[in-house]
Amino acid sequence: MGMYSDNPNAKMINNGIIEIGKDSIGMAGINGNTLENKGTISITKDGGIGMYLANGSKGTNSGTITTVGTPKDAIGVVVGKDSEFTNTGKIHIESAGGAGIVIAGGIIKNYGDIEVSGGAVRDRVDNTRTIKSSLKQNKTNKWGFRSLRDTLGKTKTN
Repeated sequence: MGMYSDNPNAKMINNGIIEIGKDSIGMAGINGNTLENKGTISITKDGGIGMYLANGSKGTNSGTITTVGTPKDAIGVVVGKDSEFTNTGKIHIESAGGAGIVIAGGIIKNYGDIEVSGGAVRDRVDNTRTIKSSLKQNKTNKWGFRSLRDTLGKTKTN
């Protein structure tokens, strides 16, 4: 885990580089906090997730979320129940089984670029996937199903 908070008053900002490996998360916000990626989040291994938002958190990406190489099942952003994500930056995911954005009950506002290749999809609705975290006594978060899409703006599929 690069950055994590479940404090509803927290505001986390990445202005640098976060590099994550297998089954890791770059930035995670739960319980209504705010995440901002102004730098770079690099996903280098299988199962990595750039940003994860849940339970009313808000996130923005004005930087870059990208895969390095071709890790399998990589996800740029997971937008969980009652959360909101705004992209004005770039999300580039080259990953078999991967996705630029997984919508799991939240709102997406995309005004940036989402590029996918290598078998990844631009976006998908997914309420069956679980994310296991070693934080908080290995609790598993289930995603909600309600999905609202504001716009998927500019996209590029290779």
